[in-house]
Amino acid sequence: MKKLPYWLHGCLGVILVASLVLVGYVPKATPSPKPKEGWPKAISLGTKPIGSAPYLRGIGMAKMIEKYTGVTATAEPFTGSMAVQTQMAKGRIEMGIELTSKDIHDSVRGVDFWSGKKPVQQRLITWGGGGGSPLQIIARAASGIKSIQDIRGKRIMCRVPGSKITDLYVFSLFKAMGLDPEKDFKALPSGKRSDIAEMLKEGRADANIRFGRAKESWITELVRSTPLTFVSLTDEEGKRCQEVLPTAGFATFPAGYQTGMDNPVKWLSLVTGDTILKDVPDSLVYEIVKAIWGHFEEACSYHHSMRDFRLDYIGLMPVVPWHAGAIRYFKEIGIWNDELEQTNQRLLKEIGQDK
Repeated sequence: MKKLPYWLHGCLGVILVASLVLVGYVPKATPSPKPKEGWPKAISLGTKPIGSAPYLRGIGMAKMIEKYTGVTATAEPFTGSMAVQTQMAKGRIEMGIELTSKDIHDSVRGVDFWSGKKPVQQRLITWGGGGGSPLQIIARAASGIKSIQDIRGKRIMCRVPGSKITDLYVFSLFKAMGLDPEKDFKALPSGKRSDIAEMLKEGRADANIRFGRAKESWITELVRSTPLTFVSLTDEEGKRCQEVLPTAGFATFPAGYQTGMDNPVKWLSLVTGDTILKDVPDSLVYEIVKAIWGHFEEACSYHHSMRDFRLDYIGLMPVVPWHAGAIRYFKEIGIWNDELEQTNQRLLKEIGQDK
């Protein structure tokens, strides 16, 4: 048989490489570990609606759970944390992503909306602290509003139609401050962000109070034409708010947190956390928590909101006990202490699960 010329061998090699690229050949990935005996084959993560930050973060967490535990994980969207916990109470999903402290607190204890309903037997695995969604108090500088008490006699956009959680926090703030929306100021609807900006820009409203996040584009645009004051609460005012609403967070946000914010401010904050059913095996929860915190930059790569969850927040304001699997990891990395243990035991006793 006649040998092929060297140049033809080269051409055939190039053609082979090109064909592999065209058919999408990739090297075989490192396989995920196999689930351990006694673990569920699959778990579901309940999140907020498709496109929301919790949904996108839930997708990332599901991928990490599969990668590091071998358990199939799926992010499932729902209308909000109350809907997620309803499904957890029925045992249809195992995890809840970015649930509000109010809903977690009430669903475990069977109070408020949960009165007479089956409680959710859940435990914390991550805690979001105060950085997630602060209750921003933003005023026109020309209004002269520099403190929460200065809203007396002014026009305040504070009613958000359909948002019970916003109404709860906003009107708890007013109650703690001794302010009556029916007598002390004019309470206006707080609608779309574009409408809020126009109202403030044109002077048809003096201030806006609603939940927000850092670097919101509508504020960035507004401060170019309308000087704003970011009204801060005092430490004492924050404590009074938490006496009225114990599940409210209270945190300080640095200068520059929002465009135009020249000084640090203290706001109430909607604290959120991730929970898991308490009967999920300790060893699996340990591996899930280890996957999240042991590969934190990878977790953040799926969505920036993951950075609102920090290890130094774990003692900030837990409203239910931590899962034993999570505690094992916290002990392993040296951040679980006597104070956290006492808090956890108090919470277990409070919900009748200390035995």
